[in-house]
Amino acid sequence: MVGAAWASGLRQRDDGWYPAFDRDVMVATIAAAVGPRWDEFARIGCPTLVVRGGAGSLDPDEYARMSRHPMVSAVEIPGAGHDVHLDSPDRWRRELGKFLAGIVVPADWQLKTADRPVDAGTADRPVSVPAVAVRRRSPSPPPGRAGHDRSRP
Repeated sequence: MVGAAWASGLRQRDDGWYPAFDRDVMVATIAAAVGPRWDEFARIGCPTLVVRGGAGSLDPDEYARMSRHPMVSAVEIPGAGHDVHLDSPDRWRRELGKFLAGIVVPADWQLKTADRPVDAGTADRPVSVPAVAVRRRSPSPPPGRAGHDRSRP
């Protein structure tokens, strides 16, 4: 469950609970990730769902720019913060389900379902969904919108 996964990242000390990571490594990792990544974002070649919590920290202009990418489906969930899946789990699951249902898998791709479901719920509302990997059996399709049905809203 989410709570157990979150708690497993903590270590108890005499004076309280602390993250179980090296602070210097975390600071260096975050510093390396800060800054625009639009070149990398422009190279996305698969269907991608961008979810913004209406009360979250994702800048509305950046969200709008992401939404214009031809492979992106974007949805904003009003009232949710950064942890949309925790703040509005039912709406998040509904939007994710609509997105996944709208993906068109090219004929030269193969779907492989995991042997066991993956927990995608919350501590109070567990939900299991099958883990699916899409593997190409032939060379990559040309850049563009292959594999994504943009006709749905």
